[in-house]
Amino acid sequence: MLAHLAEAWPNLQSLNLENRSMSAKRVNDPVMCEWLHLRELGLSSCKLDATAIRRLSMGNWPNLDSLDLGRNSLFASDIRALVKGNWHKLQALYLYENHLDAAAIVHLANGSWPLLRSLILAWNSLDVKALQSPIKGAWSELETLDLSNNMTGDWISGWGTGLTGPCYDAAIAVLRGDSDVFSSKA
Repeated sequence: MLAHLAEAWPNLQSLNLENRSMSAKRVNDPVMCEWLHLRELGLSSCKLDATAIRRLSMGNWPNLDSLDLGRNSLFASDIRALVKGNWHKLQALYLYENHLDAAAIVHLANGSWPLLRSLILAWNSLDVKALQSPIKGAWSELETLDLSNNMTGDWISGWGTGLTGPCYDAAIAVLRGDSDVFSSKA
């Protein structure tokens, strides 16, 4: 079916497959198609498993700048598979409502995301440890970070559902390693 869509609309820039059960076999459909102009791929609530994520990472997404993998029950091992893909043009990554923890964040930080500007990690299992030293210097272009509804501890309490203004600046300083919030002096 998706091969037919790719042939019928070769200039398609946005594809949303939300709420479809996407087994590893079904993920082959979008992966095997020529999506030369595709910029946005929505796969939230698709019941993706580790094999599906590996296959997705093998795809050729030359212009993909937005990937939504929210609500898929992803774990750190899935993120380890995800970062093996060629995501050099990706600017927005949505990983909300999964089961991501500190190990998943380390995998993300070790991936190549040179243009990543927006990282949505809301409703996961992240705590303060997830945002410590392993990610210093990662995501140098990051502009939007959503850590809402995580177990991030006292240092982030009161920031509400999104980061803006001084709160955002403080979070970015932590991610870049320019903050001593985790030192014994803080």
